[in-house]
Amino acid sequence: MRVPSLRCQALALELFLAAQVGNAFPAELGANKVDLAMQFVNPAVPMTESALGYARVRTAMAEKAIADAHDAGLPFLRVAVTGYWPFNFGDEQNDLALWQQDPATYWRRMDRMFDTLDRAGIQIIPSFLWQTAQFAVLGGDTLQRFVSEPASQGRRLFAQYLRDFISRYKSRRTVLFYELTNEMNLEADTTLKGHCNKDDAAPCVWDRFSTDDMNRFAQNEVSLIKQIDPSRKVSSGYAAPRTAAWHLMRRPEFGPSGPDWTADSLDEFRRYLTLVHGPFDVISAHIYAGSEHDRFGWRPGEEHQLVSEAAVAAAVVKKPLFIGEFGDAGATPFVTNVLRELVHNHVEYAAIWVWELYQNSTYRTHDTAPSLFSIEPGDGGDLIRLLIKTERELGMPPLPSSGFGGAPRVVLTWPLPCAMVDRPINLYAVASAGARAVRKVAFLVDGSPAGTAQSFPYSIPFDPTGLGRRLVEIEARAFDISGTVSRFKSSVRLNRTEASCSLAE
Repeated sequence: MRVPSLRCQALALELFLAAQVGNAFPAELGANKVDLAMQFVNPAVPMTESALGYARVRTAMAEKAIADAHDAGLPFLRVAVTGYWPFNFGDEQNDLALWQQDPATYWRRMDRMFDTLDRAGIQIIPSFLWQTAQFAVLGGDTLQRFVSEPASQGRRLFAQYLRDFISRYKSRRTVLFYELTNEMNLEADTTLKGHCNKDDAAPCVWDRFSTDDMNRFAQNEVSLIKQIDPSRKVSSGYAAPRTAAWHLMRRPEFGPSGPDWTADSLDEFRRYLTLVHGPFDVISAHIYAGSEHDRFGWRPGEEHQLVSEAAVAAAVVKKPLFIGEFGDAGATPFVTNVLRELVHNHVEYAAIWVWELYQNSTYRTHDTAPSLFSIEPGDGGDLIRLLIKTERELGMPPLPSSGFGGAPRVVLTWPLPCAMVDRPINLYAVASAGARAVRKVAFLVDGSPAGTAQSFPYSIPFDPTGLGRRLVEIEARAFDISGTVSRFKSSVRLNRTEASCSLAE
């Protein structure tokens, strides 16, 4: 009889620990809905369009996304509650301007998001520092100062936001657990000047920070979160470590000896993963297909094995694991294999990237890098069915017997309410029937049929020529397979009419 090697025995013990710890926690499969808070709180409006009309459509799209998530059985959404901007000094866009200038309105709008989530029975994982330099810019700090100096102005602003948010919502069941950052670990130990404008001599927030700086930052901020709400866990939001994370930590890119890009061993990968999660209750890893995850001698297409390796590392330190991002363009082999690994390892939390993301407009998706993997009923049927199958295999509660609200959902996303239309455009809508596609979307102008779209994206051409200078009502009607109808109407101005337009409909 062949005696297993010590390495095999150790691995078997680690896998046994993983199974024991994994089974001590429930398993939940959710989704990233990164822009949800901004859809409610701070819709940045194009200067040529109606601000109120844009806000109305963006909020309606957010409410539809929450209802769709409910019908797909997703118990939680991962949300960037502070938004993204500003990215550097001089940026005009500020996703927290309303919080700074009119906090009562800001929190009233955030309350609406929480109320909508509660009605749907969906929780969120609020991510507080989605873009690492956001609060540094607001405080006038470099990134290195923000990360390493708790007394810096940016850190004071960040601490104030944490106090405001957590104090307001800690008594609500809506929060599953908190998340400190988004992939901050990928910026540690590297020179970040590449984020600066090379042709601009103006100051740049992006400089550098080390893993040690990041760990001290995490210790400080997690301690603050726990002081405000000791009842909930905190995760890091970190991605899977870089292929050379352990070596770069010892010899960073900005060190006197230059960087060490030697690929980490499997043991070094696990040691780094657990080291940087010392201050946290939940271990985080984001996993995608690609060369960054081609490691440990694996062949292309085997990146999904990182789920198992992260699960073993988490089990050894007796912490739950959160695969906070994974995704691809549909139900590809990579996504299928990751979902299989989640079930096999009984991973406690996972969130697919990304749920109903329209990043640069209300009517177009799959047009930016973050939105390439956007999922919604009508455009991701195979993947949604795969998610539902995985939910059952994880032992999650069964899907609701009927759609949230009992009728199809539709939002006319273009043109915006009260917009001026004086040239040929396309009419657009988003629509769903539970977690499935609608049968069709019909468009009407002042009650007269203008055309029908049978599949995603729901769109038809519209030409205002010959319709005069007047106010018209454009309507999108969604039909499910039983013939049930839902409507969304917007008044728009044609051909430079001076007619007034009100959103008080």
